[in-house]
Amino acid sequence: MDATQKACCEALDYFFQQISPSDLSGKRILILQGFPASYTKHLKTAQIDVLTYCARTHQKWIQQGITPITTAPTGDYDLVIQFASKSESETSLHLSLGIDQLHTDGHFIGIVHNRMGSTRYRKHLETLFSEVEILSKSKARVCSATRKDLTSTLDLTFPPEPKEISKSGYKTLPGVYGEKAIDAGSALLVKTLQSEHWSGIGADIGCGYGYLSGEILKTRHRVKQLWLYDIDSRAIEMSKLNLSHFPSLHSHWVDICSELPTERPVHWVVMNPPFHSGSTQDFELGKRFIAQAAQILRQGSPLFMVSNQHLPYEDTLHTHFRSVVKLTEENGFKCHKAIK
Repeated sequence: MDATQKACCEALDYFFQQISPSDLSGKRILILQGFPASYTKHLKTAQIDVLTYCARTHQKWIQQGITPITTAPTGDYDLVIQFASKSESETSLHLSLGIDQLHTDGHFIGIVHNRMGSTRYRKHLETLFSEVEILSKSKARVCSATRKDLTSTLDLTFPPEPKEISKSGYKTLPGVYGEKAIDAGSALLVKTLQSEHWSGIGADIGCGYGYLSGEILKTRHRVKQLWLYDIDSRAIEMSKLNLSHFPSLHSHWVDICSELPTERPVHWVVMNPPFHSGSTQDFELGKRFIAQAAQILRQGSPLFMVSNQHLPYEDTLHTHFRSVVKLTEENGFKCHKAIK
């Protein structure tokens, strides 16, 4: 759990300290994109459903004895708890979903970190409910309202229909990284790799909606298999959709910091590793991606990666690979080729 998530959970724990736990006994509760933490002790007598797209969070809920739902919620909840995200479209979608899932007298709680548009989120709620109570704690805000005070609705369809990104031919869903435009770093890596020859078994670590792999498949290639890995189940769903023309996809919804499943070592890896956890920079994510690439590559095979110019990944690359070459550096990004 990163610092942003921890702050939101601490704020929610403090909020529930103001409520008698008996008030929640036997109640049906839906948690949207939430993380298990100390606040769950206040909900132990309730019936909890959780919707999460994150493989790591999914496993943590299972360890708590709660298996997250994989289909649309069934409705008629007494309480809906929404953890807002940095994606405005995703947050609006889940806000609409949460309101729709409440019964007439149900309660809505929204948690948002101050760095994720807390003022905008509060104002959004105040356009929907006639009365919204705000509690601030740990650099996060807990906003609470009652469905009977609802004055307006969002009418957003869940699950949402995939939408094309900037006339690129690629489709995605709210909340998936790069939903508004093709990532500039990924576009630079694709441009840099136009002259490469692709064959055998390849892997795309942190595949997102499948852009890097999709562009490779547009070249004259002899790729036999593609192994796709992402922590976001929606990204895996979209990569399958966008790469459905390729007959041999192996898609895995997995925490990339854990072991990556493969049948055999792969012949090449491409990736654009993230460097943010919540609202803070986390260089360790990229370092872990590099280590994982080295684990699944066969000896003598290449890793191609792009990263922000200021990120110090060179030492990590040299630790895991015998040869490291910078292919290009422009517009705030750098591309490397590393041979295992």
